[in-house]
Amino acid sequence: MKRQSYLNRIAKAYKTHSVVAILGPRQCGKTTLARQYIDFAEKNVTTHFFDLE
Repeated sequence: MKRQSYLNRIAKAYKTHSVVAILGPRQCGKTTLARQYIDFAEKNVTTHFFDLE
C-alpha cells in the first residue's frame, strides 16, 4: 500500500532540507514508507537507516 500523500510530503521536505527524518511509534510503517520513497523518488537519494533502540 503506497501512501501517496506521505510520499509527496517527504519529497517536498527533501527539496528544501538536506536531512528528512521519519518519526513515529514502533511498527507504524516508517521503514516501509522510507523504502517506498526511495522507489518513488525521481533522482538518486542518499539514505541512512538508524535504529534508535
